[in-house]
This record gives sequence, structure tokens and C-alpha cells, in this order.
Amino acid sequence: MQNVSHNRGDVKLLRNVSFNVESGESIVISAPSGNGKSLLFSILCGLIQPDKGRVLVDEQAIYSMNQQQNQHFRKCFSTIFQRPALISNLSLLENFLLPLNLHYPYLSREDKLAKINHLTELVGITKFLSQRMDALSVGQAALAGFVRGMLLEPKCLIWDAPLVEIDQRYEDVVKSLLSDLKRAGSTIILLSNNDELIVEFATRHFILSEGILRQHDVK
Repeated sequence: MQNVSHNRGDVKLLRNVSFNVESGESIVISAPSGNGKSLLFSILCGLIQPDKGRVLVDEQAIYSMNQQQNQHFRKCFSTIFQRPALISNLSLLENFLLPLNLHYPYLSREDKLAKINHLTELVGITKFLSQRMDALSVGQAALAGFVRGMLLEPKCLIWDAPLVEIDQRYEDVVKSLLSDLKRAGSTIILLSNNDELIVEFATRHFILSEGILRQHDVK
């Protein structure tokens, strides 16, 4: 991220924010409520173009990618939203198959289902695969969002407010899967105020306050 600034009316939400993330790093970005953490997430994910500055992946500016470059970006970079952005008129299984069908068309349906069943069994939502979103609790929907983010075995995972809506009994499973991803060499970017996640995952810790991003020591 290079010199990114973004305003909402006269309110300066981000002020000349710059930082680099090396391949394989795990960083945590914290922020007091209302200080632009979710905005920063949206800019990193390519959802909101900043007023000024650039976001680069392997020297390629994400907001000037062509369709082919963007599809490759979406395959390698998984995003998990604070509120799972699943399609409400599709079943959970159909939601999970969408990214697999798009990015791995050569995989057999059996292999795709095996990947889906493995992850959903770990987090206890396999029995809901035929259901639509309105049949899920808030916690189950959060787990579904996590599963979708993990399905592509991404080179980089970006997660806004991890664990916030996830049932406590599944937290250890989720953190274990994140650790597996980290050990496999993936880059992890968590936007979170959770002290345990900072201690367990952060190779570097940043705090965003009043639009300014500063690095803090990892305890």
C-alpha cells in the first residue's frame, strides 16, 4: 500500500497510509471502532478505490488490472468479510462451488465436494449444505464465510474482524486451520483487535488511529 488517503466528505479516514507485506508474513492491523479498519480492508481487497495512492500486488496495481489479471488476483487472494457475503438465493453448497468452479474448472465434482466436506465437517456445518443463508445462525454464517475463504488454499488470506461471530467451541479449529495455512507459506492479513490473535499470529502489528497507521511491537 503506497500513500493511500481516503475521505468521507470532510472526514479524513486514511491519511497517507503506506506499508509492505512480504510473502509468508502474518500481520495484524488493529484500530479503535470507527477509525477505518473495515475501510482499509475494503481497499486492500480491491472493493473501494482510494482517493489517492495505490495498492500493489507483485508490483501490479490492483485498481488497474485487466479482467484476466483480476481473476488471477481473486484466485490467489481470499477475503473473509465481517458479515459473510454469501449469495442468499443459493444453497451453502452452491456458494462453495462457485469459486471452485470458476478457478478450478479442471477439478472433478467429486474432488470439489471432498474439499468442501473436509472443511465443513471440521467446523460443524456439513448438515447445512443444502440450506440457504436464512437457515443459518449468525455464528454458522460466519463459519461458512471462513470455509469459503479457505477453499482455494489462497496465497494470501485477508480477514476482517476474525472470530468475532464464531462460536467459541470452534475458535481453536479455526485458529488451527489458519496456522496450517501459515505453515504452508501463505500470507495472512488480519484486521482485528483480538489480543490473542495478535500474540499467536502477528509477525508484525499495526495500529490504525485517526487515519494514521503505525507499527507497534509484538508482545
